[in-house]
Amino acid sequence: MELVNKLGIEDADELAKEEERIAKIRAIQLFDSKELDHVETGSYTCLSIIHRFLFDEIYDFAGTIRTSNNSADNIMYTPVMFIGSAVKAIAESPQDTFEDIMIKFTEMNLTHPFFKGNGRAMRIWINALFKQQISKVVDWSQIDPDTFNEALRKSPEDSSVLNSLFEGALTDAVDDRDLFLAGLDASFAYSGFSAYKSAELEVPPEEVLED
Repeated sequence: MELVNKLGIEDADELAKEEERIAKIRAIQLFDSKELDHVETGSYTCLSIIHRFLFDEIYDFAGTIRTSNNSADNIMYTPVMFIGSAVKAIAESPQDTFEDIMIKFTEMNLTHPFFKGNGRAMRIWINALFKQQISKVVDWSQIDPDTFNEALRKSPEDSSVLNSLFEGALTDAVDDRDLFLAGLDASFAYSGFSAYKSAELEVPPEEVLED
């Protein structure tokens, strides 16, 4: 199915490559700006800001709650009529400890508030929260994509494997740009995007987030 986009690209493979290139550049700009250090993390509002920043140049739906029901890998995500109350509850839930944050991540994944791009935005969102709350981030390059996706699929019934993967990949190198770039490539690979190396992209000066 052709995905309507602002770029006017009709070929799915070409669109995927351009989406990866643009979204990675935007993610790097976001990291370099350190704007997320000044945003209240752990909420849908923060996630929406990230999603819009990554994808606004490509899709009209960037940063907005999806308007159709969605499922993947035999997981039915939160029905549209309940997304608003679900993200509100997630925002209000505790986030003081690693365990609290992992509950937020698992529940937000089940909510899957956007039409697409949830995983890539969520992995930036959760690292912003880890950084703010426990002064650590996940080095995504330390987690095998297939292992991650399988643990994520099983997380609604048993999140212990996913928690263990995250805990084993935590690092206190929260501002290490090389680590971020390697992790960004891994994060995008989880979602099937691997055409570009982040370290090789030409990144224009960062932009400031808009509330």
